Amino acid sequence: MTRSDLSKDSSEDTNDPGFYARNNGDQRLLNLKALDMVEKDLDHMYDRNLQFLDLGCGTGDFTRRCLLPRCPPSARNVAVDSSEEMLSYARQMFAHPRIEYDRLDISGDVADFVAKYSTFNRIYSFFCFNWVRNQEEAMKNVSSLLSSGERVCSSSGLVSFKDA
Repeated sequence: MTRSDLSKDSSEDTNDPGFYARNNGDQRLLNLKALDMVEKDLDHMYDRNLQFLDLGCGTGDFTRRCLLPRCPPSARNVAVDSSEEMLSYARQMFAHPRIEYDRLDISGDVADFVAKYSTFNRIYSFFCFNWVRNQEEAMKNVSSLLSSGERVCSSSGLVSFKDA
């Protein structure tokens, strides 16, 4: 098996929601550590109308099991992915009345998405940006999705950040 075969096989497996859900334990632990670092910052936000975005939600399991319980009860939670297969899996396996799953390619035009949802108080994105080819455009779009003065919580592989 060549290196390109390994890469091809790995890429195909990570696009399979069932495979991904069974094999993302290490990412889950790192994501929880990142959340623990910023969670205390949410305490002052419970009295506000809030909107949270999970960017690159994949299978939806982390959104449902880990993010949702940490969000204020009145917060609107939108979870997005560029893969319709992942979103279909998320809707089937991790549906919840307080989570809306929708499709979004963060490196594409986000104007319609902003028109539909407005901007977000928090954007969570875990191991998403390492899959994005046009990271500069993605960062500009994240800035467009974020309400003024609010924050992004992200963990990822190696990403080159530029001014967005």
